[in-house]
Amino acid sequence: MSDFDIEIDRYMLDCAAKGLSPKTMKSFEQTLKLFARYMDDTFKVLSHKEVTAEHLRAYMRSLSERGKYEETAALKPVNYPERRQDFGKPVTQTTIANYTRNIKAFYSHLHKEKVVRKNPMKTVQNVKPERKAKIMLEDNELKQFFRSFDVTKFDQYRDWIIARLIFDTGCRISELLAIVPTDIDLRANAILLRETKNNKQRFVYFSDKTSRHLKS
Repeated sequence: MSDFDIEIDRYMLDCAAKGLSPKTMKSFEQTLKLFARYMDDTFKVLSHKEVTAEHLRAYMRSLSERGKYEETAALKPVNYPERRQDFGKPVTQTTIANYTRNIKAFYSHLHKEKVVRKNPMKTVQNVKPERKAKIMLEDNELKQFFRSFDVTKFDQYRDWIIARLIFDTGCRISELLAIVPTDIDLRANAILLRETKNNKQRFVYFSDKTSRHLKS
């Protein structure tokens, strides 16, 4: 195991101690291991201390030139990435932006902990991610969606309520599934979300119609 790999493992332990979500942890680990492998294969660099801003810029360029899933963090991929419909398609600017942000966060941590004297990523500009407008559903499509639930069955009635709450509040499914009855204020039509992406609690609000169904 290289010095780079050891420092990545230490960083992941620090992320776990901070209570980052499993999804965020997986994103960090995959990004950093792919970058470490690139540094070894391309520049024969095995230490995190030898990385420069030019190395990251070269990596960003290589990402834009290769296809999706042609490189994986696992030495022996077990999920058959070549079978994906988008295998080999161009890597999006959003993905490159996420990779760049993750690597810069890693080096900001190393600099803060005085593992490296200077942060080599400080001068690297962030990549502007693509922001595509989301397609809005028509009123008749929304009605058709909600009518597709058989509310005479408990499980589908429950899922109908979940869908209504997401539509009303705009909260994430993971945030909603983490609530308990005491988080719901039926008088104020409000829900306290405790397990959020940024770990900051917040209130969201729902309609009177949804309130009546929650009471039921």
